[in-house]
Amino acid sequence: MEISVGNSRYTIPITTIREAIKPLKSNIISDINGHEAIMLRGNCIEILRLYKEFNIDTNITEPEDGILVIVQNETDTFALLADKLLGEHQIVVKPMPDYMGKITGVSGCSILGDGRISLILDIAGLLERNGRAKQEVWE
Repeated sequence: MEISVGNSRYTIPITTIREAIKPLKSNIISDINGHEAIMLRGNCIEILRLYKEFNIDTNITEPEDGILVIVQNETDTFALLADKLLGEHQIVVKPMPDYMGKITGVSGCSILGDGRISLILDIAGLLERNGRAKQEVWE
C-alpha cells in the first residue's frame, strides 16, 4: 500500500495492514509523556507520526486531519499517521542505495512509475527506531 507524507512516498507491506481509518479527535488520547494513542473498539493503539519519524515537512500534523493506517507485526499493533492513502501497487523491492546507508524502520525501496523512490517501511523496525515497544508505553 502506497501512502504519502508531505512530498514523500512510503510503501507499507499489505500483509501488515489491518485497516485504515479517518480518526475522530475525540478518540485520540495521550499520556503525561506525550505518547499518543487512539481508542479503537476498546483497544488502545499507539500512534506513530511518520512526519516526525522521518523529519518531513507536511501540512497534516494532527491525526484527525490525516489517515491512520493500523499495522501489526508478530507482537505489536500500532497506527501510522499518513497524509493520504495512494493505493495498492505491486512493486519490485530493491535494496537501499549505498549512499543512503541503513535507515532503521526502512527495509528497502522501490522506484515508482514517475521515477520517484518509495521507501518500504519495516514495521518492527519502526518500533525499534523509537526505542520502545507498545507494551512498554501503554501497559
